[in-house]
Amino acid sequence: MSRDKERTIAYRLGLPYVSKLEEQASEHGMSAGQYARLVLVMHFEETAAHRVADEIAKLRGEVSDLRVEHAIGRQGARSPH
Repeated sequence: MSRDKERTIAYRLGLPYVSKLEEQASEHGMSAGQYARLVLVMHFEETAAHRVADEIAKLRGEVSDLRVEHAIGRQGARSPH
């Protein structure tokens, strides 16, 4: 992302979380700031992906319901009364 499309965000973090952040960042060869940014971006990306997956699952359910309704309707049309 280019600098003109970025903003600096600063926040305080409790010491136990700072330690965890620094440990994880070190394990990945990153600074704490780089790792925090990566984790946050990944969270947003995964959240968006989950929303899409949830919507797809909902649509699949609706399509399945429509297929059942269609099959029942076709069966009813063929049955002699």
